[in-house]
Amino acid sequence: MDIGVGFEITYAARRAQRLSNVVLAKARTHTAESIDCER
Repeated sequence: MDIGVGFEITYAARRAQRLSNVVLAKARTHTAESIDCER
């Protein structure tokens, strides 16, 4: 397997992980805001 290809796959995986972390964080804050609004 080519080193460049492996690096690209690793980079894409890290980017996807970071994106999912951001989405989860946004969803968490959004849920918290919704709960605060309902109180």
